[in-house]
Amino acid sequence: MYLLKALYNLPKQYFRLYDDLQIPRIDNRLIVLRQLSKRNLLSNLSDDKHIKRIALALSQKPLYAWQEQNFAHISGLKYQDAIGLLVHHDKLERFIPQMKTWLEANLLIRNCENIQDYNTIDEIKENLIKIDEAWDMLVEKMEFSEEFQCHN
Repeated sequence: MYLLKALYNLPKQYFRLYDDLQIPRIDNRLIVLRQLSKRNLLSNLSDDKHIKRIALALSQKPLYAWQEQNFAHISGLKYQDAIGLLVHHDKLERFIPQMKTWLEANLLIRNCENIQDYNTIDEIKENLIKIDEAWDMLVEKMEFSEEFQCHN
């Protein structure tokens, strides 16, 4: 009964997440589900692989615990950002201790596929123009000259 009530009117991502959670107690699974649905944290996730990664991480501990124990040092990090860190945790884990701000976290989340050859956030920042896909879009949309790009 509680499960039906908790899942009622939620998008399909929450059904998939609930099904993928590896938490034995139903009450604890419902707590995880409520934490995410209360803030609509899965609304931007449609990839089943991402849902599975979130479920695996949240089967270890709730999102609030991840936030307090693993991400507390990242200033301004919101729960939605924490979801992004968990989705790409395998690629970002080594950078998480170096992160200081939510801007750094978002930069790495957005470019997680392009940063695997780097060891530090400072190296990534030094090569930002080569790495950041948002920069490429901005250059294209704003039609920045080569000269402008070389000076920045």
